[in-house]
Amino acid sequence: MSAGDGSTAAQRTHRYLRLSLALIVVALLVAVASQVIVTGRPPLLSISHYFYTPAGGVFTACLVAVALALLALSGRDAESTFLNVAAVFAPLIAIIPTGYETDAADPERVCPADTPCVPEEFLPTVRTGVVVYIVMVVIIATVALVLRRIQRQRAAGTLIPVVLALVVAVSIGLFAFVAPLNEGFPFNDALPLDLHYAVTIAFFAAFAVVPAINAWPREREAGEAPVRPWHRAVYTAAPIALAVDLVLMLVLTPVWPGAVFWGESGALVVFAAFWVVQTIQRWNEPDPRSLRATG
Repeated sequence: MSAGDGSTAAQRTHRYLRLSLALIVVALLVAVASQVIVTGRPPLLSISHYFYTPAGGVFTACLVAVALALLALSGRDAESTFLNVAAVFAPLIAIIPTGYETDAADPERVCPADTPCVPEEFLPTVRTGVVVYIVMVVIIATVALVLRRIQRQRAAGTLIPVVLALVVAVSIGLFAFVAPLNEGFPFNDALPLDLHYAVTIAFFAAFAVVPAINAWPREREAGEAPVRPWHRAVYTAAPIALAVDLVLMLVLTPVWPGAVFWGESGALVVFAAFWVVQTIQRWNEPDPRSLRATG
């Protein structure tokens, strides 16, 4: 069905999904800014630390919403494959929190021996989230495989995210519940990196490929929106900016406590900027490329 401007339902859906991804970033940053203003204190060590504040509900909701929007944008091309991979990790950023910043809210709640930890009262919530994640991954993967068979899809890109999601879900379950792998969860002794930061890096790494794909010169299909020079400039700059951002965080964190907070903020701005630009570029694209059959 077409609207007054001649757009189709699929066209409008893709417009609004892309815009929503940019607006989700705005919502998260507003929640964080409100906490900074209300407390009158400098920002916490990272945006992830706001999980433990009144902004925690918004933090979790935003990441779940990102996952749903990325899945809804899915299709059968390479770009969609990496969007689906990013969607696998997005909820885990909220489900598995970073370590509690002791002096952020309650000075009496101290992690033992100055080691990172999640306070005991939060662990049941974390483990419940892990259980829900595992169950939902199994359900979504089953539905995806059934639809893949019904629609006779053969492209590997539609199968890779499903397999990855199942592997991630099983791995998270092992690290959360099965001894001795769960020792210290979510700061497992068996892992070289905290689970929270591992899934965060995985999310942004998967997303960084998407603007790179859009920047890559290729022959456009009939009806596909052209990439203007300024579109390509943004798409090229986005993955470079994310890589530089990560390096700066790693280098500056030992000498500047605010490096992670501002680094995460920068990554979110890049994420939002990409979706704004792609919304503009593909505003009048009649048939979203991700929905076209590729075999």
